[in-house]
Amino acid sequence: MSEGRIIQVSGSSGSGKTAWTLQYIKKMPRLLAWDPEGEFASQPDIQGIGYKELAALAATGKPGRFAFVPPKGSPDFAFWARCAWLYAQTPGEKTIIADETSDVSHSGKAVGAWGMLIRRGRKYGATLVGITQRPQETDKTLFGNASLIHLCAQWEANDRKYIAERCGVPLGDIESLISDKETGVFEYIEVDRFKKTITRDRLKF
Repeated sequence: MSEGRIIQVSGSSGSGKTAWTLQYIKKMPRLLAWDPEGEFASQPDIQGIGYKELAALAATGKPGRFAFVPPKGSPDFAFWARCAWLYAQTPGEKTIIADETSDVSHSGKAVGAWGMLIRRGRKYGATLVGITQRPQETDKTLFGNASLIHLCAQWEANDRKYIAERCGVPLGDIESLISDKETGVFEYIEVDRFKKTITRDRLKF
């Protein structure tokens, strides 16, 4: 079994984060997502689940593609993270997605099961994808451990400056990223820390 990866996906609302993630996970047979907006559960090949199914999945690690959609107004991220950590330890390769991480984590060290998932999950063959609109508001553990950082357009100058400094990408390159729904152009920059490369591309539909 190969080790997993840690991927940080950052970008403002409407910049193509979810669209890229859906393309990335398209052929991954085992999947568990924290899905507060129900975007992953709305896909025809991903099953939305509740608390009971999530607990069972953590215990069995059964095959399939699942998204936990928390009840509105009561996001129980800690419970999901505990289940995701147990799921990560089940045999085989699997992908774990946490959407809108800045809503459920903080800018310091990741704690509890979420922290263990980031620091130790990939040793069990888990690939972790963390998605956020504002990287400086999510925990530094995810950003610091990410081997691949996928950068979409950011509307706020402070966000662009933060990313440029943390990733070693020229600020002008981030400022020039195009995100246009009318033309369908969604550009991004990827920083591969293992390969020590920085590449620029756009979503292909």
